[in-house]
Amino acid sequence: MNNDVDNADILRVLNVLNKHRLMLQLNLKKVRDTLEDRAVVHDLSKYSEEELLGFAKINSVARKYPYGSKEYKESMKHSTCVATHYSKNSHHPEYADHLDSEGNPTKMGWLDIIEMVCDWKAANQTYGTTPWEDSVAINRNRFQKKFTKEQWWLIEQVIDFVS
Repeated sequence: MNNDVDNADILRVLNVLNKHRLMLQLNLKKVRDTLEDRAVVHDLSKYSEEELLGFAKINSVARKYPYGSKEYKESMKHSTCVATHYSKNSHHPEYADHLDSEGNPTKMGWLDIIEMVCDWKAANQTYGTTPWEDSVAINRNRFQKKFTKEQWWLIEQVIDFVS
């Protein structure tokens, strides 16, 4: 060790380093806890009477036809439960508070984007007959001009992470 540093200086820097690491851990825990909380309440509105019956019908179509197919899109259009669901769940780009004057979800934050991509992946794992890469391509096409380039950067990061 350098002779210009005494034990008191070493103890002070160790205390600072320990405090810094503790603060970092608390900050990361806040992010983790927030994501965990979102996971616990994710899609609970689908259990409500106004959504459940509509999603039961959509699910029966989704078992027969792949995500993104004409039949799948038609079933989504003809059910009011989808609009109701979007209006109650901020992880959907269609959630009203996210929309700018042109109807694009430019106000959608990073936590919602992470949950959205995790939702895409979970839907693919649960209901999907469409390969994950194709499902991602469908969503890229669906939202291609809706998100900002910064939002797309995060979307792509999360897609890579969960793939």
